[in-house]
Amino acid sequence: MSPLTSPSPYQIVKVIDEPPHLTIGPLMIWIHRRAYPFIDDWCDRNWLMSTCSIRIGEETMYLTGSDAASDELSEFLSSLRRLRDQQDSRVTYYPSSQAVLIDVVQAEDDCFAVCLRHRNGGRVDCEATRSDLHQWISELQAILHVFPRMTNQSPIGQSYGSPTAPDHLAPELDQNML
Repeated sequence: MSPLTSPSPYQIVKVIDEPPHLTIGPLMIWIHRRAYPFIDDWCDRNWLMSTCSIRIGEETMYLTGSDAASDELSEFLSSLRRLRDQQDSRVTYYPSSQAVLIDVVQAEDDCFAVCLRHRNGGRVDCEATRSDLHQWISELQAILHVFPRMTNQSPIGQSYGSPTAPDHLAPELDQNML
């Protein structure tokens, strides 16, 4: 068994029947719910239960758990906007969970080189266009509309909303999973 397919407590075998909420090349991420919605620590309240699937060569790996954080996704969204607006030429997203590291570099005006590195050492290099970049921004806005970044000023146990994402961009999440 290769290190990419070694058994993991986070590995899942069930296929998700809904489209992913964020797709970057062969990386697909589904966000299910907040991991700790009623805890007092606002940092912990930013952790989201997610499923991540990435295809590297012939192998597909799945991880599920509290591996995404809305504050980190918010920073990733801001970085992608700066890349879109040509204020930066590179976006690097290294989540605390270290499941998949994302590096996006502007190669030409409308072309981007994308490198996805799995925590077990696998790597995928692919290309993206400016329209892909716009799609990622929309998908992240939709996720953050439903699961916005929590701060120490955010009330516990109340419904969440984001003033930065329009209502029509909310992802269609399976209510049974929330």
